[in-house]
Amino acid sequence: MTTTFEMTSRLADYFVVSGLDVSSGLEPDKLSGDNLHCPPLDRPFKSKVLAHYPDNVPGNPFDQDAVGMLSLPKGLIFRTHRQKRINKFHTFLITREDGSRIYGATYTFYEEVKNRQICAAMKTLHSMHLAELSNDQSRTLYSPVGSPYSPGTPKTVRKLKELEKKNKLFDYNTDSLFVTKCLTVLTSQPFVDCLHKFLSSLYELCTTDSPPVLAIESYVYNILHEIPLASPGKSLTFKIRNQTIMCQRPG
Repeated sequence: MTTTFEMTSRLADYFVVSGLDVSSGLEPDKLSGDNLHCPPLDRPFKSKVLAHYPDNVPGNPFDQDAVGMLSLPKGLIFRTHRQKRINKFHTFLITREDGSRIYGATYTFYEEVKNRQICAAMKTLHSMHLAELSNDQSRTLYSPVGSPYSPGTPKTVRKLKELEKKNKLFDYNTDSLFVTKCLTVLTSQPFVDCLHKFLSSLYELCTTDSPPVLAIESYVYNILHEIPLASPGKSLTFKIRNQTIMCQRPG
């Protein structure tokens, strides 16, 4: 039986942005299990779908929970400017009860956290973690913002040295904080290579110092509404910036 979703004539069905919802604050990622013993910079936090376009595709309703979970399967990861931050690409597959399939391609990168409340929340979690290490909760939790790394006990000193060596200390006053964010494209067919090139190019357009010739939204609109789905076994090409991308549909 051919479903409406299988009869789509567009290359892509949805464009999705997932990441940190500053209005919700830092929520633990419950799917990752108990990780309170880990430094806050090693803990995953709950991510959310921030936006998706279009709102709805006939015959292919948007599954926000599944897409949100699979786009950032490890939750939100925080890093400071002293830690390595590597962009990554991955794909996923959603199979519905009727057997129809949705293919996802996700490009994950790190974005600087500008919201001071989030930075303050990370500082508080960090202070609480140090308090647990030192077993001197009152002194550490209520230490001034400018001195969260007071020497404390010999045990604390050893742990601090280990964290400092691994760049896992967060100083609210001097460190820049970054968090993972991702761009996802949902399609009816597995277009891995072309979507990797498209999303990485789109990210470069968003982060370049020189303004792009066309608005970023125009490239998203193009892949959602103007690029057709090639016939089985056929290929097509489209451009983003100065790059020509070939998209071949499996036979």
